[in-house]
Amino acid sequence: MALLRHFLRAWFLAHQRPLLTMASDLSYALALQVALVIAMAIHGPDFRQTGMLLLAAASCGLLPFLTRLAGVRTVRFRLGDIAGYRPIWQRDGRWSLIGVIATELTVNSQSYLVTMLSGAKAFAPIAATALLVRPVTVAINALGEFERARFAHGLEEGKPAEVQKARGQLRSTLLLAWLATLILAALLLHLAPDFLFHGKFAGPVLWTGAALWFAVIFARAFHGPDDAVLLAMGQFRRLARLSSITAILSLLAVAGLIMLAGPLWSIAGIAIGEGVFALFLYKEAGARLKWQLQSRSFSGPASDATMALVTARRD
Repeated sequence: MALLRHFLRAWFLAHQRPLLTMASDLSYALALQVALVIAMAIHGPDFRQTGMLLLAAASCGLLPFLTRLAGVRTVRFRLGDIAGYRPIWQRDGRWSLIGVIATELTVNSQSYLVTMLSGAKAFAPIAATALLVRPVTVAINALGEFERARFAHGLEEGKPAEVQKARGQLRSTLLLAWLATLILAALLLHLAPDFLFHGKFAGPVLWTGAALWFAVIFARAFHGPDDAVLLAMGQFRRLARLSSITAILSLLAVAGLIMLAGPLWSIAGIAIGEGVFALFLYKEAGARLKWQLQSRSFSGPASDATMALVTARRD
């Protein structure tokens, strides 16, 4: 049910119906909150009851789409149709998969490395301080999804100047969200740290972990618009290459910092990888948008041929 909901979210985002995807997200969130209240009232539901509650919440997330499914063309699935995916896999799919794996290595390998090298308890303050950056993380993911569809339509319609402007606006919005979250987190740690952490961690540990996580999220907020632009351009291969380089750098930095400075400072290893990735993406997205803007200033087949040659050389 969750997979079907995410497919329909992508479908309607691509077809410029963002309000439907928002309605689905809100329906799912509201149903999940109601399910949690029911679970608390049951006083400890078993595994089967918990699964049914989650299934009900996912189903509620599909309701906003039901009234618009008439506009979705019915597709009959045949086993032989899988062969038709081969050119898509070769052009985009495999690079997208590599990019996702590299991103996961950059972000989540830290938990495995810390646990293997220092034990499970050493990861507790890392996970706890990560809660402070969740609001801005949600903003990066949500706004990036919505804007990526808009960027794709803008580029398809030959409006790179509008995409360039929207890219800057999205970056400003995400950095403002980062700053607002930083201020709220600082106030929480200064005035009422026990409200969230119940006195389980020392003050310096919380402040250090929070500072390092906000460095990581600053880099993600900065490169979020560039990531969306390159995805809208279909540059999966280029993104896979860049993310693979930074994943290796992040893995080495995390492992080294665990051994040299301790588990908490392993967050800085993620920050290093994300920071280098942000610089790569900023340069790459800016260069590709610049070429599209320049190509719009000329007319005739010569400019199209020149643009194709330059793009081929860059790839």
